[in-house]
Amino acid sequence: MNDSKLQTDRFLAMGIDIGVAIVLGIVGAIISTLFGVVAGSIGKAIGGLISGGIMAAYMALRDIIFKGNSIGKHIMKLKTVDAATGNPINISQSIKRNIFFVIPPAIGAIFSILTIIPFIGVILRIIEVLVGLAGLVFFIIEIVKIVSTPEGIRLGDNFANTKVVRIEG
Repeated sequence: MNDSKLQTDRFLAMGIDIGVAIVLGIVGAIISTLFGVVAGSIGKAIGGLISGGIMAAYMALRDIIFKGNSIGKHIMKLKTVDAATGNPINISQSIKRNIFFVIPPAIGAIFSILTIIPFIGVILRIIEVLVGLAGLVFFIIEIVKIVSTPEGIRLGDNFANTKVVRIEG
């Protein structure tokens, strides 16, 4: 039997975390634009590197911000734990369970520098869009996994040997 309350709370937590990532992206876009105004296309590329790097870092490390809680999980009274021990997860597990959410902004950060090269930049933007679409497909697969498994275990949980539980009390 699926724990529908846990699944709902996980979706809400993910929505909050995506909201945080979007806010970070908007702040990064503003920084990128300011860098672009001040230093031209190289400044904008550096701003894009900073913006994408911040988003990638948040997505990679979000589950250890509050000892197993992302900001969304903290608000929803959930935490990510090691599936074998029940202890808070470590940095390695956080990165492993979130790697597919990290790849699109990380690629964007790296490519932002390389896009200043005229022909290569166009090709890299196409690759960046494809990576973003692959990330969206992966996100959908993760949603299906959460709702179709009894404990809401997603691929990232399997990869990192983690699970999400309610905080008692």
